[in-house]
Amino acid sequence: MQKIDSAEHTMASGVSYEGVADQFSSLTAYADVTSALFPTGQYLLAIGLAAACLLLILIVLLAVYAARLSRRNKLQKSHLLQQKDLISLVLKERETISRAAEKQAELFKKDEARLESIFESLTDGLIVIDSKGLIDDFNPAASRLFGYSKKEVLGANVSMLMPQPFRQEHDKYLETYLSTGQKKIIGAGREVLCSHKDGSVFHARLSVAEFTIGEDTKFTGIVHNISKQVAMEDELKAAILKADRASNAKSEFLANMSHEIRTPLNGVMGMLELLQGTMLDARQSNYVTTAYNSANSLLNVISSILDFSKMETGMLGIQNMAFDVRRVIEDGAILAAPDVAEKELELNCLIAKEIPRTLLGDPKRLQQIIINLVSNSIKFTEIGEIDLRASLIDMDSSKARLHIEVEDTGIGIAEARLANLFEPFTQEDSSSTRKYGGAGLGLAVARQLVELMGGEIGASSTEGQGTTFWFSLDFELAVLDEEKEEYGFRDDLRVLVVDDNKTNRDILLYYLTSWNIIASSAKDGSTALRKLQQAVVEDAPYHVVILDYHMPGMNGLELTRAMKSESELASIPIIMLSSAGDSDEPIRQAGIKHSFPKPARQTDIYDCLKRLQKEVPTVAFDVETGSKELRKDTNLTSKKILIVDDMKTNLRVGKEMLQKLGLKPDLAGNGREALQALAVKQYDLVLMDCQMPVMDGYTAAREIRALEKAAGPDKHLPIVAVTAHALEGDREACLEAGMDDYLTKPFALSELESMLDRWLL
Repeated sequence: MQKIDSAEHTMASGVSYEGVADQFSSLTAYADVTSALFPTGQYLLAIGLAAACLLLILIVLLAVYAARLSRRNKLQKSHLLQQKDLISLVLKERETISRAAEKQAELFKKDEARLESIFESLTDGLIVIDSKGLIDDFNPAASRLFGYSKKEVLGANVSMLMPQPFRQEHDKYLETYLSTGQKKIIGAGREVLCSHKDGSVFHARLSVAEFTIGEDTKFTGIVHNISKQVAMEDELKAAILKADRASNAKSEFLANMSHEIRTPLNGVMGMLELLQGTMLDARQSNYVTTAYNSANSLLNVISSILDFSKMETGMLGIQNMAFDVRRVIEDGAILAAPDVAEKELELNCLIAKEIPRTLLGDPKRLQQIIINLVSNSIKFTEIGEIDLRASLIDMDSSKARLHIEVEDTGIGIAEARLANLFEPFTQEDSSSTRKYGGAGLGLAVARQLVELMGGEIGASSTEGQGTTFWFSLDFELAVLDEEKEEYGFRDDLRVLVVDDNKTNRDILLYYLTSWNIIASSAKDGSTALRKLQQAVVEDAPYHVVILDYHMPGMNGLELTRAMKSESELASIPIIMLSSAGDSDEPIRQAGIKHSFPKPARQTDIYDCLKRLQKEVPTVAFDVETGSKELRKDTNLTSKKILIVDDMKTNLRVGKEMLQKLGLKPDLAGNGREALQALAVKQYDLVLMDCQMPVMDGYTAAREIRALEKAAGPDKHLPIVAVTAHALEGDREACLEAGMDDYLTKPFALSELESMLDRWLL
């Protein structure tokens, strides 16, 4: 510090301590020399001079010291000021830190209060435990939930809140987790049983989380009371079980009702159909036809109700089998033909030639949809016609999409009602004075069937002008590469279509030209007669005439008589198209051998033209009722058939129908009698009822199959189930029992005949 000050002083005054010392030494030496050279007086003078010099030096030294002292004071003062500023800054920082600490403490207190408020106000119980399972905290919601106060549980093992045997399990679980780290519910949640202070047990949802404070491990558990939800679930399960039982009871009821209703209907409709084939006068025939149609209407209503009920209970399934789509669509139209004829309407059916003949799907349900839509149109149409059209929307290598529509000229539907048109029990007019009846299920069943088959359905209408119903469905192709049809008609084959209905003329012309046949048309009898005569003159006669029965002016029979009266026209074959319900007697008396009810099937017209082209004689038959004459097929009449049924009426109906087909069946009243009959006689077919006393049809079928198995692999007797059970699964039950086919009561003579053809020819 002194060296620093000396340097500073030197720099300030230009005089150093070393210089002063050197001068002082010089003066001393000078005095010594002087004293030696000069006398005493002079000696004193020298001493005075030396003293003066010494004094001068002292003064200089004092001045230097004073300057140094002043500089030091200045430096100290500067240092003091700096220290003061530093202290002031530190004090300010301290004050800032203090304020921040106070603010942080205030925020901490607020957060703590907020957390405490949340902890206290939680509606779910919150429990904090340590690593030993001891309770550290317990919020009010937990107190309300378990019935314990916070003081009662603090420090106690949390297992006290659990019923036995879960207390020991919890302690073991906690110990396992702390030793192995294996988690079960931490970070997740599960349903647990909890114990209330009063000993009652309740269901809760427990969520557990883990946290640490320093080296201490803590666990929080959030407990949510779910007793009400569990109770509701239990009630729901009980309700579902009750509903399932009710559904099963409903299913059994449906099965029983189906059997109980269809069984007497089989007798009614069977006898009426047999009666229609007897000699009746016009009035009796009308009575029988009316009764049969009424019974058939009742059957349709019952079928709709049963189908709707089956769909409501999820019992209705969809089959997937190969079928002739043209046949199914046309048969659907033919089944509705009697109602069309009764109202003197025209029913036309057009199927696009592009549609593949064979598809995979459910033919029964497809036909049911068509029948329901056509029947609905018939109900609301008084004048005009109903057109059934099928077209191909799209097709690839695996499937085809069909669009089918039914257009009528009826009363139409108000736009406001279209949205609810396919709802069950919906009526266009639901008043007590409504003109159009019905159960209101036909369209609802059609919609559910279409949706069940994965399709779309809809309707468009103009009030007072008619309605168009449509639906689209996808079907798999039965054959990927369908062979091109070879029609094989003569190149010069000429056919004349005579019909007053333009739509029907256009449909027939469409079919004929697609078969490569030369075809033309006439709108009435007189025009047709002129065309026939002109063709003869031009040496290009017609080979076949397809003729409508009912036409204004000259009807079909009158045109036939006119043709027979002319030698050039008399030999031209005629195919008569009549309305359902028309007597075939006048047609036969007119010499017409080939007649079909409208709408005629493509296949019927096609096959008939093939036969006429080859000039092969054909035998007339009644398409409406299948066959009213004895069948002359010796292959069929020689077959031996056994009918098994416990109802005498059904046995009689079956016997009469088979006798009408030229067969003489044997009868058995139950399965045991059937086995006894089979033991003494060999049969070609068994018509087996399913529900019978003593031994039912299922058991009898299994017994027959067991006997055949023992006899050898070549033994197989066709067994056809003939039953009033028509619910989903009944057919499968019959097939599983060993039966080969299934015929539902009531059945028509034509259905029975088709079944015989399938298994006996």
